[in-house]
Amino acid sequence: MKIIIVNLFLLISSLSLFGQGVNFEALTFNEALAKAKQENKLVFVDCYTAWCVPCRVMAENVFPQKEAGDFFNPKFVCVKFDMEKGEGLELSKKLKIKAYPTFFIIRPDGAIQHMIVGGGELEPFINKVERGLDKKTSFTYLNKLYEKGEMTKEQLMIYMVVLQDAGERAKSKEIGKKLDSVLTEKDKMKKEYWPILEKSVYGSDDFSLVLNNIAIFKKNVGGENVESYLYQNYSSTLNQLVSERPKDFSTRFTQIREELEKSYFEKREKLEVSLDFCEAIANEDIEKIINLISRGNVELWSHTGKRASELLVHRASIDQLKNVAALECQYITGNESEAKRKFLKEMFVDFNIAARTMTFEEAFEVAKQRRGRVFIDCCDSDSPVCRYMSDTVFRDEKLKRVMNENFIYVKCDIKKQEGRKVCKKFDVHVYPTFVVVNWKGGVRHKFTGIGDAEYFRTKLEDVFNGYTALECLEEFYNMGRRDKKLLTSYAEALASVKDSRAPGVVKELFRVLSDEERVSSRYWYIFAEKEYSPNGSDAEKFLLKNRAKFVKVQGLETVEQRLRDCQ
Repeated sequence: MKIIIVNLFLLISSLSLFGQGVNFEALTFNEALAKAKQENKLVFVDCYTAWCVPCRVMAENVFPQKEAGDFFNPKFVCVKFDMEKGEGLELSKKLKIKAYPTFFIIRPDGAIQHMIVGGGELEPFINKVERGLDKKTSFTYLNKLYEKGEMTKEQLMIYMVVLQDAGERAKSKEIGKKLDSVLTEKDKMKKEYWPILEKSVYGSDDFSLVLNNIAIFKKNVGGENVESYLYQNYSSTLNQLVSERPKDFSTRFTQIREELEKSYFEKREKLEVSLDFCEAIANEDIEKIINLISRGNVELWSHTGKRASELLVHRASIDQLKNVAALECQYITGNESEAKRKFLKEMFVDFNIAARTMTFEEAFEVAKQRRGRVFIDCCDSDSPVCRYMSDTVFRDEKLKRVMNENFIYVKCDIKKQEGRKVCKKFDVHVYPTFVVVNWKGGVRHKFTGIGDAEYFRTKLEDVFNGYTALECLEEFYNMGRRDKKLLTSYAEALASVKDSRAPGVVKELFRVLSDEERVSSRYWYIFAEKEYSPNGSDAEKFLLKNRAKFVKVQGLETVEQRLRDCQ
């Protein structure tokens, strides 16, 4: 009965192992060698660290696959070591590990047969391991053969690939150059030498060889390989022309266009659209850029999207930006890639900001995500002053750039429900008033006034100044500062926008001013506005007592008009 139970247990255990991923055993390095010798296997060693992201990807996503287990388990005794703990510390020195993850195929006698640096998808990773299983294509064998100077062209080709697998990029490049010098054009068209050519770049002799012999290469190495090679080369070249914008960029765009017209491959038409797009960006042709993106081709944004987005945000008119922003649904809804949807959403947020189409709540959500600031234009659509600011000042190119780079712009019209709600929330009583809100919801600055774009840019400087921004003045005030300079700045800032806090601060300011300062034109607003010098207040009493002095500074009519309010 006991024998049956034991056998049953073993059967269940074996069945549970069957169809699982790679079986990494809890063995020391020497125990793994001994077991490999006993079972006539090789040792597969996974050298990893806890902080290495590719290591975790291999451990969590690749090795647990059934196909991985089916390949590795019959051939290897598999072990893994953290190179920063326990036995791994010693092994790291012994195996001379330079990067993570690193994988070794080791013979039972402890000799290294093969080495792979870096992870990847299962199928290409297995291909790398298979090269290590065959002694004649293994890292160690080819190293020794190369040292003897006995390699054929075919062996040099394999050696170059194996060196790439092992992370020996400099030596692999050296072998590639040596191989290139001995290969004929006929050789290069063969499948086995494709790894050499697929590394070549636009403008090289090898690139021209592929471009002029597309049909032959498709037959020998596969259509998808050739299509991908040409597409990636042209795409990267176009992106480079956009980002670097060399002096001869127009000539180079023309050259590419002529090459594409003479060639035939499936992705040519897609590249021609990308070419038009990149050329429009390089020429800063806003109309053409908008015309092209209006067709809904998401591929246009793949590489040059950031540059195109920046150009539109800074150079397009508000009306043009509104047209672009309206394309958001068309692009995002029809895109299956989560990564692309996220990228597009971020980009269209910038378009909506620049086009000024956001509500305050939408803008504030973006500000919280980006830790940015919302600029609220509190206006009255019936006011000529507000219309002038909107139609003239805020359309200035330089000012628009400053606004787009530093703020999320929102327009709140007091004639609309949202506008009334926002104006009430931020204690706005005169129009236009401009409120800058930080991502926490606090008011950074608040100001009013009218002027040209240059004047307005100087007003914006107060937002960034730690001594003039309303948020900073309020903070100093709440900390107990009551000096004349602070009270003057704080009172003037509050009074200019009719803030409900102004009367209290103005009252404090009045107390610290000298009689001479009180009479000066700078502080006339204390007496000119009845809410700051109400009936019976010390300020009103001072006005009445010093009537002659005020008349001398402000003029008889101005003072008499104010005094009539005192009666």
